[in-house]
Amino acid sequence: MLSLLQEAHDRTNHEAWWRLVSLCKPLLYGWLRCQDLQQVDADDLVQETLATLALEAPALQTCRHPRAFRCWLYKVLNNRLRNFLRAQQVRSICHSGSELLAQFADTIDDSRSDLTRRFGEEHDRHIAHQMMERIEPEFHPKS
Repeated sequence: MLSLLQEAHDRTNHEAWWRLVSLCKPLLYGWLRCQDLQQVDADDLVQETLATLALEAPALQTCRHPRAFRCWLYKVLNNRLRNFLRAQQVRSICHSGSELLAQFADTIDDSRSDLTRRFGEEHDRHIAHQMMERIEPEFHPKS
């Protein structure tokens, strides 16, 4: 696989890229098989991992250890999987009918809430900053 990765460093060698992808895809899907994922989610994770490979392959140091590339590929996939699972947890907490989301909406609707007050203050600071930047050229530094 290392020699194929070296060939794939040449981005014009499309055949090497196709061979590399055809070797990596079953490996990636195999690693994901033990996860309880829908096929579309597994497809996305594999695609993201392969995209990372395409972006970072030229910068990968060719290590003499035969498992170095496989370990790197596994780490990339594992990081993508962890990010996906974290996002799933957030979605399960804040789905459209969740109590937390309803409380958040109620807090935003309450004009007296601390959160609404802070949003308003931040908005006012932002607007003031934008206006000062726009009129700054009209004033001398001493004024």
